[in-house]
Amino acid sequence: MSKVNSDYSNAIAERIKTIMQIAGLEILGISKLTGISDSHIYSLLNGRRNLTDEVAKIIGHSLEFDGMLIFKLNKDVPSSIGKSLQLIRFKEVYKHNTEYFLDTKIDRKGSAFIEYELLPTPFFQEPRYTWEVQVECKLLKKIYTSNEVNRYLKYLVVRKLLKSEKRKIKRRNGTFGERMVDVFWK
Repeated sequence: MSKVNSDYSNAIAERIKTIMQIAGLEILGISKLTGISDSHIYSLLNGRRNLTDEVAKIIGHSLEFDGMLIFKLNKDVPSSIGKSLQLIRFKEVYKHNTEYFLDTKIDRKGSAFIEYELLPTPFFQEPRYTWEVQVECKLLKKIYTSNEVNRYLKYLVVRKLLKSEKRKIKRRNGTFGERMVDVFWK
């Protein structure tokens, strides 16, 4: 990917983050509202996928604005999306699904726990496998499934608080398998 394309993709990702912030939605929330998979949203935010016209229109339709505005970098993202009727209805219907909303982050998010409790320590100075992070959380009295931990770690990568790459899986006994999995570090 050329630098120009990369810069444009990053600018589009930032606009999607702005939309999510105005709407008060986390990745899982925007995914549920739009019907676009959370993995697709993650890929858009970290630049592994380009935003298509179709997906832009779906986001726009879900928040009652012209989704094609996402591509127009010289235009502000409309603040009116925070007051769209569809968003208001969504927030009412899913108000108990706290993982959908930005304003409930500290109370419920493993990513917030990892960000504020583990990141300031030396724990992530070396690459860590998901299971290692899960064990460390358990030692600190926070119980998460491996899928939850992996999702939280990927979210922190999207936010550029962690880095990741694929490596051969490390088993709990210290041996390595053939399957490639993500590892995470600062």
